[in-house]
Amino acid sequence: MTPTEEIKSKIDIVDFIGETVKLRRSGKSYTGFCPFHANTKSPSFYVFPDTQSWHCFGTCGTGGDIFNFVMKRENVEFGEALKTLAERAGVQLSARTPKNAEQDERIKKLREITEAAARYWHNLLINGSVAKGVRNYLTNRDVSQQSIVNFQLGYAPESWDALGNYLTVRGYQPKDIHDAGLTSERDNGGYYDRFRNRLMFPIRDIKGQTIGFGARALDELQQPKYLNSPQTVLFDKSAVLYGVDLARDAIRSQATAVIVEGYVDALMAHQCGFKNVVASMGTALTEMQLRTLQRLAKKFILALDADVAGLLAMQRGLDVAQRTLDKESVPVLASDLKTLEDRLKIDIRIAVLPSGYDPDDLLREDTAAWQTMLDGALPVVDYLIQIVTAPLDLSSAKGKAEAARTLVPLIQKMADPVERSHYLQELARRLRVDERALMEMHTRVQSAPSPRARDAKPQLPEKVAFSLEDYCLALLLRHPSELNNLERLGLRGDDFAQSENRQVFEVLKSWLEYEGSDDVPDLRDALADVLFARYETLIAHGSQYEPISVDEIERAVLRLRERVLRQHIERLRFLEDEAQRANEFDEMQDYRQRIASATEQLNWTQAAVFARSMAGRSQQRASATSEKAV
Repeated sequence: MTPTEEIKSKIDIVDFIGETVKLRRSGKSYTGFCPFHANTKSPSFYVFPDTQSWHCFGTCGTGGDIFNFVMKRENVEFGEALKTLAERAGVQLSARTPKNAEQDERIKKLREITEAAARYWHNLLINGSVAKGVRNYLTNRDVSQQSIVNFQLGYAPESWDALGNYLTVRGYQPKDIHDAGLTSERDNGGYYDRFRNRLMFPIRDIKGQTIGFGARALDELQQPKYLNSPQTVLFDKSAVLYGVDLARDAIRSQATAVIVEGYVDALMAHQCGFKNVVASMGTALTEMQLRTLQRLAKKFILALDADVAGLLAMQRGLDVAQRTLDKESVPVLASDLKTLEDRLKIDIRIAVLPSGYDPDDLLREDTAAWQTMLDGALPVVDYLIQIVTAPLDLSSAKGKAEAARTLVPLIQKMADPVERSHYLQELARRLRVDERALMEMHTRVQSAPSPRARDAKPQLPEKVAFSLEDYCLALLLRHPSELNNLERLGLRGDDFAQSENRQVFEVLKSWLEYEGSDDVPDLRDALADVLFARYETLIAHGSQYEPISVDEIERAVLRLRERVLRQHIERLRFLEDEAQRANEFDEMQDYRQRIASATEQLNWTQAAVFARSMAGRSQQRASATSEKAV
């Protein structure tokens, strides 16, 4: 029995989910209001004891097992969810090596030191006489006492050793304090406080644990104006968003995240009632930050300063393929946004602030104007067309050509053919040129060789188990290029009932979308350690079926889809019966329409399975005839 199977055997999903979601029995299942989106009309969230799974038939349309529930609720990766549930179930994941234990202790120690520093500076701001001027500064900026407490703001005194002395007196070692990013090393040995005479903004992860600090200078001559913690074991600026711990629930309930640039911008938004706002701590928004938010919402609004538009316009010609190999840590540039939007399947909007305002100013002056700005946020391509064409003379041939050279490659990257056509038409209208001329350029761009680095090493995640879905996934890992051809068959991550299989599939799919290679990837670098065994088992299992035809791979996928659709229809019929008994005729009609749609998909899938089975038999007969002739 694998650790995941043992955990599922020890934790009943109904009891577990019932601790945070009010469930009521409904036939063989349990129902309640989905915790991942706002809904008060009728329960759409169902938990199925027989399969130890859950599914939302409302806005979410997602589901899974107990691991997927924890991942979505806590916004964590599979490995973290596994650890959480293993601890609860009393399941030993693996023997900890002395090195592992030492690393865990070190991280724990650094967390303690970072939390102690946050408390020290916060107490000094609230109660210290030396911080009176800082308190006045915050009052003048309309920062409320409640915001100071909620965000645990602090004051680092103008001293070279105040924090260091405070922490060493409490038993912490100078080297550990330095490794937590709180002190700097002197050239002649020893340490001094990194943050001095600064307003401190503790930076917390999504769980609310302090991992680093941002610090604003209080002396106008002090440079830099903002100073962050250095890269540490705990803190990676490219991966964290300021205020995400306080914004998490609001982002999930509103299904929208608003991203601003500065600490005070995010704080003031929360103070004014806009709780779904986080800060990127600078203009360099990264893909890793967006992936953090992706588990909470699918719509992001970037609230940009008006003067940032020029910066983004200068960057528009850079291509996502020209990034460094450490893709997830690279800032997202203007021309990357649409590519990223398509690949991550998110909706990115751009809201440009009035000239001369930053979010902090606008929020304090007029919250209605802030809301209007968000409501008017533009899709990425509309925004880029606007800022690219604004400074150009579109009455001249040169201006039109410059706009086309910049924007046509961007439009060409768009995944949806309808969107591509729409924006080519829009650009042709704006430039007052024949759309066929843009189409000709569009065709040339498509046929041009990609600048993608040929020697880039793929990176991805892992796996373990054996059933139809194991067989299907094992074949795809051996023949990853076939996954691109299976889009038309409707295969999705949700079709894999086992959490480990789902994680490996999503990683494989992401790798192919990023790299576009036919080579068999090694996903170990991108997988959590706990998935290595599953991944290696799948790879070994898939090797047993070589050589194998494309028809057989497709047939395996179609059989998996057939099983998933049958189960889906069975559940929808149950829900239809429930709605009929409750005289909820609108819901009943909705379920009937879903059943009809799913049945149509099932019929097509069954026909496709039959066709491929016949093709396989014909091939076998032809092969046998050929052998006899020889």
